[in-house]
Amino acid sequence: MSLETILPFLQPIAHLIVDAGVSEVMVNGDGAIFMQRNGELLSVDAALDPKYLANAVKRIARSL
Repeated sequence: MSLETILPFLQPIAHLIVDAGVSEVMVNGDGAIFMQRNGELLSVDAALDPKYLANAVKRIARSL
């Protein structure tokens, strides 16, 4: 599966996903988003529509 199939659903955080300096992007159930850069956990000021997030997760699961 390529990132191009899920990035349209994750536009508010797409720039973090493709950033080589970001080692992890985490989206919590309450909608809070965090990223890890250089071993430091940072809060991200962004919001994802739960429907788009669910679609991205389904696409990832189907590819597995």
